Amino acid sequence: MTQIRCWSGAPEPMGSTHTHDGIEINVVRGGDLAYLIRGRYVVVPAGSVAVIWSAVAHRLVRADPQCTVRWATVPLSELHHWRGHAAIMRRLLRDTVVTVRQDDVDAMLTSRWESFDAGPEDAVRLEVQAAVLRWLWSAGPMEDDAAQAPAGGPAHAAAVAEYVAHHLREPLSVQELAQAVGLAPGYVMTVFKAVTGVTIGAYVRQCRTSLAHDLLLTTDLTVVQVAHTAGFGSASRFYAAFSATYGMAPAEFRRRHQSLYPTE
Repeated sequence: MTQIRCWSGAPEPMGSTHTHDGIEINVVRGGDLAYLIRGRYVVVPAGSVAVIWSAVAHRLVRADPQCTVRWATVPLSELHHWRGHAAIMRRLLRDTVVTVRQDDVDAMLTSRWESFDAGPEDAVRLEVQAAVLRWLWSAGPMEDDAAQAPAGGPAHAAAVAEYVAHHLREPLSVQELAQAVGLAPGYVMTVFKAVTGVTIGAYVRQCRTSLAHDLLLTTDLTVVQVAHTAGFGSASRFYAAFSATYGMAPAEFRRRHQSLYPTE
C-alpha cells in the first residue's frame, strides 16, 4: 500500500492545531475554507488547491457549509524519492502554504485519487507528484539547486525534517539530529542548509514559534506553559524568538488577537 493517503469529505473546524511530517494537499470545492498557519489567516477559495508544509502547526478554523475537500498527504519518507523534491521543500519551507486555482485537468485527475488507495502504488505516486509540481510551478518558478548539494542530501534533509516534526516539543540538538540520520554534526548542518536554504536552528525555531503562536490563540495555557509546550528551553528564548517573528511579546499578541479565534 502506498504511503500517500487520499480521501474526501466535508471539512470541520479543528479544536486545536496539529502537525504531521511531509506535505498536505487540499483540493477545495463548493465553498471556501480557512486555515490559521504561522500567524496568517489563509483563505482557500472554492475551486482552489492548497499545498501545505504540514510540519508547521496548522488549524482549520472555518469552512463554508457547502464546502467539500479532497485531501492527500505525502510523508517526507515518500517525498524525498520524487523528482524535484528539493525544489518542493525549498518552496514550502519558504512559503509554508501555496494556493493556486484548479483547472479542468485538476478536477479530472484529483477525482481519481481515492480509487488509487487500493490501486497500483506507482500510479498514486506519479499522479500526485505530477500534480504537486505543476501547482507549485504555476505559483512561480522554483529554484532547485540540489545539484550543488552533497550526494544524498535531499534524503538526509527530509529525514532531519521528519525527525523534527516528531520531536518538536522535546529538547533537540544538532548532535541528536545527526545521530538520528547517521551523519556527523557538521555535515548534517551543511546538507540541510544546502538543500532547504535555511539552517537547522532556523527551521526548528520556525516550527516551534508557529506552534506557540497557535497555542497562544487556541488554549488557556500561560505564556510560560506555551514556551515549554512548544519545545523552547526557556521563557527568555521563547520571548526573543516570538518577538522577532511577530513584532511583539507573546502576552501582547494574545491580548490583541485571541478574540478572533475563541477556544470554545
